[in-house]
Amino acid sequence: MRLYDLLRAYFEDKKGITINIHEKFSDMVEVMGFRFFAAHLDGIPSHSGIPLFAIKRRLDAWFIQFGGFNYALGAHFHKRVTGDEMSSQYEFSMVSTLVSDDEWALKKLGISANPSQNIFGVHPRFGMTWRYPVVVDKKFLPEKRGVGL
Repeated sequence: MRLYDLLRAYFEDKKGITINIHEKFSDMVEVMGFRFFAAHLDGIPSHSGIPLFAIKRRLDAWFIQFGGFNYALGAHFHKRVTGDEMSSQYEFSMVSTLVSDDEWALKKLGISANPSQNIFGVHPRFGMTWRYPVVVDKKFLPEKRGVGL
């Protein structure tokens, strides 16, 4: 939470940038007329890595409960999922993590991930039009022709 407080303080006077801090299990955010359901997803049990079937089942229930959404954004499972069409009603994206090989992910989930975050653009008519995973740790970037980046 401290990181988000710092980000909000840094960007508070920057035009066109809003940092939303959500302390509830989920929140609905509207961007250019499109509804984004954001949740951490830590309440969904995992038995074999990323439980996409369990996530879909839970998102379908929340879709009804919260009056629908165009996009669902999640986290917790330390794997990047970008623009997976879960139904004809909404798409699901999940961010990876800012750290890799951490004790919790290796012990609980049995996985590690490239430290990355998803960024995307929203068009007022077409919704999410581009998605770009940003690797945030240079040691996870591929080397180019034998030269480190």
